[in-house]
Amino acid sequence: MFEIFLNVYSLLHLCHISFGIKNFPMNGIMQSEKTLQRIKQVIQRTGLPRSTLYYLMGKGEFPKPVKIAARAVAWDSEKVTAWIDSRLQQTSPITTA
Repeated sequence: MFEIFLNVYSLLHLCHISFGIKNFPMNGIMQSEKTLQRIKQVIQRTGLPRSTLYYLMGKGEFPKPVKIAARAVAWDSEKVTAWIDSRLQQTSPITTA
């Protein structure tokens, strides 16, 4: 049993090193990396279209981006994660009959 665990752990470690998988708990502790995310990443993470994100920002219900260059903005990944977590806590799961 321990050999199986060791093989799986070694494989995951290899994937972590070879493919740059981030936030994998190699030491048993999940590490979060604070990053800036552009609009395409935010849309992908939330599943919401651009117009809805800006609508929610206007209402103060979604984190606003920070200016990272003269014509570029990005979102704090931790704030987006916190928003997603708050949505998951607010909603009840969809039940099927």
